[in-house]
Amino acid sequence: MAEMNTVTVQRANVILQISKEQLDYYLTQGYDVIDSKGNVIKASVPKDLGTLQKAFVDNQAEIERLKKQIAELKKSEIAELKKSVVNVTQEEKPEQQVKQQRTRTKKQFNK
Repeated sequence: MAEMNTVTVQRANVILQISKEQLDYYLTQGYDVIDSKGNVIKASVPKDLGTLQKAFVDNQAEIERLKKQIAELKKSEIAELKKSVVNVTQEEKPEQQVKQQRTRTKKQFNK
């Protein structure tokens, strides 16, 4: 069993147990941190241009997707606000009508 002060890293088919102090170095060398089942916990820093370009394209696509999602959320929020404004103004109308009726009644009494 690995000590608490060590981390398992992997690059291709090479798996190493290293100390936590060495982790940054191994990440920059292309090693991924893995768990006991071999799942990547922390990916290495990509060094080759192809990997960097793919990551850039993937990130750009994600940014565009998120921008569209933000725009849709803004539209739906604006629509909800407009509905609530309409509801509030409709609720105020009966009160305004009562005030107008009171004003008319007062004018009739003052004649």
